[in-house]
Amino acid sequence: MADPRADVEVIALLWRILHDLGLPSLTLEINNLGQAADREAYRPLLVEYLKEYDAGLCGNCKHRIMANPLRVLDCKVPECRAITEPAPRLSESLSETARSYFAQVLAGLDLINIPYSLNHRLVRGLDYYNLTTFEVTATNLGAQNAVGAGGRYDGLVETLGGASTPAVGFAVGLERIVMLLPDSQKSLSPQDRSVYVAGFGAQGSVAGVTALEELRLSGISAVSDFRSITLKAHLRQADRLGCRFTLILGDDEVTKGVALLRNMESKSQYDVLLSSLPNQIQPLLLPS
Repeated sequence: MADPRADVEVIALLWRILHDLGLPSLTLEINNLGQAADREAYRPLLVEYLKEYDAGLCGNCKHRIMANPLRVLDCKVPECRAITEPAPRLSESLSETARSYFAQVLAGLDLINIPYSLNHRLVRGLDYYNLTTFEVTATNLGAQNAVGAGGRYDGLVETLGGASTPAVGFAVGLERIVMLLPDSQKSLSPQDRSVYVAGFGAQGSVAGVTALEELRLSGISAVSDFRSITLKAHLRQADRLGCRFTLILGDDEVTKGVALLRNMESKSQYDVLLSSLPNQIQPLLLPS
């Protein structure tokens, strides 16, 4: 069963991720799509209105009148937006249940101080979407200004042949996020790339994946390059990335249960137990 608290949690997650990245001029837009029955009741009202003014609509919107009329509301062409501004609104056709659900979502966002803007034009072209839909936009990206978007899609699994399954989620545009990142965020300093994990050999490669996860979970920034298959290649990549340390993990090291941690500046090496990597590496990362 759909729960408005889940919508709030997912929206907050998207907002915090984008906000914490320092992206500028972000706006969270949100709308209530209601249930399929609500949209079926609304569709004839919208179609009737659009047919009356179809001469002024763009070619895409003329086609959408019968194929997918709600998408006309989302058109970015100025003439189409002007025509649809006085059109009947979906909010006027929503059931009391859908209104109550959305009110709880908004109340939840207010409670945790997530700012939002209501946007009645925010629609989806696929019927499995329902109730909450949302987008985070940035004003300096032009017309294609969404950097993350999502909503409830309780009908998706059923549409694919499965059981009715409540669901809510979002997707992000990584390229757009990178475009918006402050310059200071676009490149990592050596301190941010503390440890390079050089896992090679049949056993060492597998152990390297485990080591990466252990270090990251403990708060230690760690990177690797899975294309490198020899120690020489790994060390060259660690140098190129400017890493302070390289954790050397070959088959011999795995057998012994002890890896080598090499200081990339002084070339000194330390034995570190694989059973307690984070605890042994963390003190070495502290400023001297």
